[in-house]
Amino acid sequence: MGEIDLKAFQHACSLKFSDGEREEMSVKLCSSWQESLKNPHWHPFKRVIIKGKLQIKHVYHVLIKFLKIAGNHR
Repeated sequence: MGEIDLKAFQHACSLKFSDGEREEMSVKLCSSWQESLKNPHWHPFKRVIIKGKLQIKHVYHVLIKFLKIAGNHR
């Protein structure tokens, strides 16, 4: 499997952080995802039960949540 493209993380972080913070956060996030992909037990989907019904959540939602939380702590 290849490497994750840092540009996607830079773009996502550019929407939330200043230039200096964007670079640091995008590298951290990209590295974290790259390490997760190397783990054979990691899955990009999470199964959750909401109001008694099974729902599938994509890990992308975790990235968005992280960006919102990190952006509020600047």
